Amino acid sequence: MFLRVGFVGETGWELHFPAEYSKYMWETIMKAGEKYGIGPFGVEAQRILRLEKKHIIPSQDTDLLSTPLDSDSSWVVKFDKKDFIGKRSLLQVRDRGSKTMLVGFVMPSTTVPEDGDPVIFDSNPVGRVTSARLSPTLGKGIGFAMIPTELGNEGNTIQIRVAKHNLVAK
Repeated sequence: MFLRVGFVGETGWELHFPAEYSKYMWETIMKAGEKYGIGPFGVEAQRILRLEKKHIIPSQDTDLLSTPLDSDSSWVVKFDKKDFIGKRSLLQVRDRGSKTMLVGFVMPSTTVPEDGDPVIFDSNPVGRVTSARLSPTLGKGIGFAMIPTELGNEGNTIQIRVAKHNLVAK
């Protein structure tokens, strides 16, 4: 089975087949694609690229309490539809405003926080890192954090506790 995917901004394909055909499929595809400059990339590259384009992973960058409005994905909600499951609740969130939001951050160095590291404000944990990796393009740690909405303005800095030290991220 072939599935067209686009997690990283380029067209990609997932191939699903029995494991015993893996070596044969790999060799056949790589040989057929040589003249087109085919190249594989791994999951780590995919994770970095999806962070750079703010492509979330549900249940990692979101949780059971977050909504598309919290994760900057309001574009997927069509409020003009007559009705849908959850519409009333999402309208309430939209009208009162989200209490939390998913933001992208950049560290000032190659330090990469761990997923789950706390975001600190006034010496208290107020949010958490949901995903982070080292960006080879920037040479800095990048990631997402779920934080209180009032801390999430463009250009703001946040503090992330990494190995018992509060480090500033933009």
